[in-house]
Amino acid sequence: MSKYKPMLVHFDKAGYDEQVKFAEFKKTVSDEAWLWIGENLPENHKIIHADEFKGTFIKGNFVSLFKKEFLRAYRDKIKLDISVDKLLELMEVEIYRLEDLEREYNLVTTDIEWGAEGKHYNIDKRPYEIWTKSSEENQLLKDGRNLIEAVQKLGKHTKVYPQQIMLATSNLIGYDLRKQEYKVMLHHKRV
Repeated sequence: MSKYKPMLVHFDKAGYDEQVKFAEFKKTVSDEAWLWIGENLPENHKIIHADEFKGTFIKGNFVSLFKKEFLRAYRDKIKLDISVDKLLELMEVEIYRLEDLEREYNLVTTDIEWGAEGKHYNIDKRPYEIWTKSSEENQLLKDGRNLIEAVQKLGKHTKVYPQQIMLATSNLIGYDLRKQEYKVMLHHKRV
């Protein structure tokens, strides 16, 4: 008896690509927020705790981070004891755009990290993969793939109706209309 080794049944490329698109969107939003913060702080303002700033920024706390740095930047110039919100209002800084960016950023659940080369994301492919769970499923997958190959060869000579193939195999062989291809449906209930 051969030793069982899991085989990849299916990879949900559409789901994975959608998650990549969300991560790219989140990265773009963070870049926009970074620019907005830079444009609304004085040019000569230096952020003292840059690593702490980046860590807070990447968590999506744009507004609180900006308010803290804004107050630090202007506290010495304006000798009034007022809240940061009043100071922003007095200086006519419209923080609404940054609030919108923070909201958009936090809607996406993909994590973004800030490494030496800048912001990046790493999306795990495992949730989008389906693997066999036994040697019996491995054999079923191999047989199903062989049948698909035979049906495709036959399809070169005559019209093959995917619905009939699905019925004939009790849904072991499925057909993806969007991709126009057959696939082995190991984990679907068969009649």
